[in-house]
Amino acid sequence: MDKDIAKRLTAWKNDPIAFFVEALGIPKAYVWGKMKEMCETVALSRKIAIKAGHGVSKSFSVARLCLWYLYTHYPATIFTTAPSHNQVENILWREIRDALNKAAFQLGGKITTTKLELEDKWFAIGFATKPDQGQENATKIQGLHNEHVMIIFDEAAGIIKPIWEAKEGLMTNEKAKFIAIGNPTQATGEFVDCFNDPTYEKITISVFDSPNYKAGTEIIPGLSGKEFVESIRHKYGEDSNQWKSRVLGEIPDANADGLLTKQWIREAEEAKYKESDQDEDKRFVVWDVADGGEDAHVIKSYVNMNEVESIEVLGRKIEEVEPKVWRALRKIRGNCIVVDADGIGRVATEFLEGSADINTEIIPFEGSSKDVDDEDMFRNKRDQGHWKMRDAFVERKIKIIPNQNARNEYQTLRLMDNPRGLIQMEPKKDIKKRISRSPGHSDCTMMMCSEYEDIPVSETPEDNDPYGYRSRDSYVFKNHAMAV
Repeated sequence: MDKDIAKRLTAWKNDPIAFFVEALGIPKAYVWGKMKEMCETVALSRKIAIKAGHGVSKSFSVARLCLWYLYTHYPATIFTTAPSHNQVENILWREIRDALNKAAFQLGGKITTTKLELEDKWFAIGFATKPDQGQENATKIQGLHNEHVMIIFDEAAGIIKPIWEAKEGLMTNEKAKFIAIGNPTQATGEFVDCFNDPTYEKITISVFDSPNYKAGTEIIPGLSGKEFVESIRHKYGEDSNQWKSRVLGEIPDANADGLLTKQWIREAEEAKYKESDQDEDKRFVVWDVADGGEDAHVIKSYVNMNEVESIEVLGRKIEEVEPKVWRALRKIRGNCIVVDADGIGRVATEFLEGSADINTEIIPFEGSSKDVDDEDMFRNKRDQGHWKMRDAFVERKIKIIPNQNARNEYQTLRLMDNPRGLIQMEPKKDIKKRISRSPGHSDCTMMMCSEYEDIPVSETPEDNDPYGYRSRDSYVFKNHAMAV
C-alpha cells in the first residue's frame, strides 16, 4: 500500500462515510440520512443497536462498516454472525465481496466466501450461530482477542443466547465495538433488551425514512419504497406486527413471523356464541387425522364458526376413530365432515365416503393442493387455509374452546419468507419438532376456515333439539373439551 493511501486510511479512521465514498467508490448521492447516522454512531460509540424495516440497506451499510474498521484499525479482528449460513455467506459477506470488487482501488488482502485476511492477526471472519453449534461457536468468539475488535450480529433477533453471552468476554476490551442490527421480528429476547439498556446507542430505521419512499420513485437502487409499503399494508394491514417490524422497524407486540397474536387467540376463547346472519346454520365436524405414533386424532364440532366440542383420541387406528367422528356429527345433527385428506388422511377419507349417506357431505381437505383462489398470494391450500383462519381471528368471526394444547399450537404458528413474496407457512414437520406433537387443534380450525364457504347449511332442528344452538342460551358446550 503506497504512502498516500496509508495517509488517507489514517484520515478515514474516524470518518466511515469518507471511506465509503473515496475508497469504496460509493456515489455521494447514495449516502442518505439514516446511513450517515448509522456510520457516525458506529464511529463514535462502542455498543450500537439498530432496528430497521425491510430493504433499508442494513446489510449494505454494515458490510462496508466492516471493511472500514478492518482497513483503518491495525491490528483488528472482526467477526460477523447471523442465525443461518445463508444469511452469513449470501447476504452480509456477499456485500463485503461486492464492495471490495467495486472499490476505487485495490485495498489488498486475501478473501474467501466468509473470511478476509490482511495478516495473520488482522482479519475479518463470518460464521453462522446455529443452536446445535452454540457452544462451538461461543468458543470461537471467545478466542478472537486483538488490539481492535468489532463484533457484528446481523439479523440479531435470531442470534441464540450463548452467543450473546460469549461476546461479553470481548467487550472488556475498551477498543472493542459491538453492532447488533436487524429487523425486529421478536417481541422479546436479547436484541429487544438492547433497546432498554442505557449503555447502547440506539437507532431505528423505518421504510418511511428511505429516499425512495419519500420521492415515490427509485432514487437509490435496492431500497424499499412505496410499492413495498403498500404490499405490506395490503397483505397484513397497519395493525399487524408485520407492519410494525417490516415497515416501521419497531419491536412488535408479538413475534412478527407469528400468524396469530395472543390477543386474537384470547378474544376468540372469550367470545360469546356468535349467531348466524343466515336463516339456517352450518353444523359440521372437522377431523385432523393422526399420522401414528404419539400423535392424536383431533375431532372438532362446529355450529357456524363456533367450536362446540373438541375431542383428542390418542393411540387409536383410523377405523377405531371413525365411529367417534360420526357420533360427534349426530350429536350436533350435522350434515358435513371436513377431513384431512393428505397422507394417511386418504384412508380416513375413504372410510368416511364409504359410510356416508346421501344427506351427508364429505369434504376432503388436501393441504398440498395448488388449487388456490389467488396463485399470486398462496403456494397451496394449506397456506391459504391458514391465512383464511387468520382473517377469521382478525375479524372476530370465530369462537374457540379454551384448551392449553390448542392455545400453544395457535401461538406457535409461523410465517416464512418466500422469494416470490407469497404467503408461506412453516412446514408442519418443523412445528411438530418445536412443540413435540402434531398441531391437530390448529389444523382443524384451519381446515374449517379453508372450507367454510363450501360447507352446506343444515336443516333447522326442532325447537326442543338440545343441539340446535339457535341461541346462546342453548349453547351447552361452553368451555368444554373432552379427551378420549
